[in-house]
Amino acid sequence: MSYAACVKNIYPLANINALTPAQKVEELYRYANGYKEGLCLWYWRGITRKRRAAFSLLIIVFILVILATFIQTVVVNYYQGDAEKQFFFSQLAFGLFALSIVFLLIDKVFGWTSGWVRYIKTVHDIEMSHSDFTSKWISNNCLNEHDFNTYYKNALQLVKEFIQSVDDFQKRETDEWSMQFGDSLNQLGAMLKANQKESSKSTPVQNGNNQQEKLDGMLLSGAVNICVTNSSSTKLIKVSIKKGINTINEKDFIAGCWGVIDISPGIYLLEVFDGLNLLVSQAIKITSGEVLRVDFSI
Repeated sequence: MSYAACVKNIYPLANINALTPAQKVEELYRYANGYKEGLCLWYWRGITRKRRAAFSLLIIVFILVILATFIQTVVVNYYQGDAEKQFFFSQLAFGLFALSIVFLLIDKVFGWTSGWVRYIKTVHDIEMSHSDFTSKWISNNCLNEHDFNTYYKNALQLVKEFIQSVDDFQKRETDEWSMQFGDSLNQLGAMLKANQKESSKSTPVQNGNNQQEKLDGMLLSGAVNICVTNSSSTKLIKVSIKKGINTINEKDFIAGCWGVIDISPGIYLLEVFDGLNLLVSQAIKITSGEVLRVDFSI
């Protein structure tokens, strides 16, 4: 069941305008409780899925590492007099180790292990916020039971504050996921570039000097990962990378990470705009074969 379906099924909001003032207060309290229950239900289902996927993947990684270690320490030594078999099993062990690293990177890209931990943290924060909301609601009932206007205004404010706090927890969790996802994609790109570089070393290029120079330029390029923490959930910003007066790349987004690969080494100008307003202007240095991480808040 989707997030929207979970929430909708638990707290369908009544036609509040048709209710009496006392019924409105009861409906607000039911709405806040349903909001919390719907979110927690969705998160707990996500926790179950991600935890199962993470544990399954980690078991596979452990098996690969144990098998590779056994081959490297036992099988290779067993064939001391056979160089060909020693080489074969050494390469097999290396391949198993490499495969385990790939599985760990897959886990990081899809956020299974870190995802269910983030979800549990978010659910815990929602539960704590709801406990605080309930405590304040009881206090409002006791202190203002004879002054209904004050009682109603306070009740409405408590519900608004609770829902806002829950939305903030969700925004934080989403920002953490987007930053990790951007970092993981950049690591995957760097791994592919390193593999391409190793393959190119063993495969000669026979199509002329121009193609060889072009290939060398690709292998010597770098990358940058720009992560933005935006205090506003709706403010659209533009991030651009410039070389002199020329714009190399640019992107419009609200928050998260943006990865740019295949950038020639050198000094570049990073600029962040809010409409026509320049928020950030910073020089960055791109190094061959490395991924530069740039973090800033607006």
